[in-house]
Amino acid sequence: MALLAGKRIASPGWLSALAPELAVLSVVVIWSSTWVIMKDALAVFDPTAFMAGRFLLISALAWGVVLWRGRGDGELTRVARADRTPLVVGALTGYTAYQVCSVIALDNSSVFTLSLLIALVPLFTMLMQSFRGEAIPIFGWPGLAIAVAGAVLFLADKRTDGDTFLGIVLSLGAAVAFAVYGLVNRRFAGRYPSATLTAWQVAIGTVPMLAIGIPALASQDWSGIPTRVWLGLGFVVVFPVYVAYQLWNYAIRHRGAARTASFALLVPILSGVQAAVAFGEQISLVKAAGAALVVCGLLLIRLDRRPWTTRVPT
Repeated sequence: MALLAGKRIASPGWLSALAPELAVLSVVVIWSSTWVIMKDALAVFDPTAFMAGRFLLISALAWGVVLWRGRGDGELTRVARADRTPLVVGALTGYTAYQVCSVIALDNSSVFTLSLLIALVPLFTMLMQSFRGEAIPIFGWPGLAIAVAGAVLFLADKRTDGDTFLGIVLSLGAAVAFAVYGLVNRRFAGRYPSATLTAWQVAIGTVPMLAIGIPALASQDWSGIPTRVWLGLGFVVVFPVYVAYQLWNYAIRHRGAARTASFALLVPILSGVQAAVAFGEQISLVKAAGAALVVCGLLLIRLDRRPWTTRVPT
């Protein structure tokens, strides 16, 4: 190691060691901003039209990148026969189900409520892993109890800001769908390039979205969409799915599904602050207390540093 002004300069190896954490933190920043941008867009877009149009563009982008990088190399587009069914399951849960639930939920709830309930992904991940007979952290069940108590307190506050029962149910459905996606995709992250995995799954997941959204796309009033919404659409096409999902898969490969999912607890914090600034969303003391309990429960799950999740085969 080199010395400068009497101080030891750390080897750049620390950056590589923290790369999975930096990747998932980048995803957190992207996703927390995405909810705010999408909430603004849904003021002028039909939810299903926005979803279908967005993912049609994302699918075109994903395959364009794969074909450009492959340039005739069939290996970049090949998927083993044994992996095809799980790949479809991952696409239908992590893309179709998650996106349909979250977009419609966002149109029927506040940004803060949606982002908090989706932050429960690690709890559903832990429950699914327990059901599968996999080890859970020593503080997993106490953390689960605290987080669930916080969610109940949060939802029990009747002073809502645009929340509906449908929005709450679909937000929870989105969290379950993404937990399934994370567990299914553990087997793929070490076998295929991230670009290939993303291209196949986003294309498969887009098909049902188009079936749902084509009528709304045909009737959408395109002339009344402001420039800022078009710019926001560009952001949510490139970053939250195509870029973020690849970073997410990279983190899963190196840190496991449940530990990666636990970083999602930061999304509602950042989303709540941004929504308060952008839309003036009000967060009552009861809701804030419930959200704090959720975060504490999720943090408690992370106290056990043992490798309690199954790693992706390499």
